[in-house]
Amino acid sequence: MAKLLQFENDVKTLKKWMADVDVFLNEEWPALGDSEALEKQLEQCTALVNDIHTIQPSVNGINEVGLYLKKEAEPPFAIYIQKLLDELNGQWEMVCKQAYAKKSALKGGLDKTMALRKEMQEMQEWSGSTRPRKTTGERLHIQNTGGATQGCGGAQGV
Repeated sequence: MAKLLQFENDVKTLKKWMADVDVFLNEEWPALGDSEALEKQLEQCTALVNDIHTIQPSVNGINEVGLYLKKEAEPPFAIYIQKLLDELNGQWEMVCKQAYAKKSALKGGLDKTMALRKEMQEMQEWSGSTRPRKTTGERLHIQNTGGATQGCGGAQGV
C-alpha cells in the first residue's frame, strides 16, 4: 500500500512539474534581434534541459514501480495503472521534445542575432571609414585633374 501511495504522489508531482514547464515552453518567444531576451530564455531553457536529465531517473523509477504495481494488481486496476503510465510517458516525451526544440531554436535565433549585429557593426565601421577616403579621393581627383590640365595645356603650347 505504501508503494501505491508513493507512486501516486510521484506521478502527481511529475505532472505538476510538467504543467509548470508547459507554461514556459508555450510562452511568447522574444523577437529576433532582442539578444538580451534570447540569452535569458536560452539560459532558462538550458536549465530546463539539465532538469530533464536530472529528473529522468525518477521517471524511470515511476515506470518501474508502476509496472510492479500493474503486475500485482487486479485486471481493472492494472488497466488504470497502464493508462496512467502511458499518459505520463506521453507527456514526458512531449516536454522533452519541446524543450530540446526550443533550446535549439533559441540558440539559432541568438546566433543569427549576434551575426546580424556583427554585420551591422562592420557596415557602420566600413561606412564611417569610407567617408574620409571619399573626401580625400575627391581632393586627389581635383588636384590630379588640375595638374593634368596644366600638363596638357603645356604640351599643346610646346
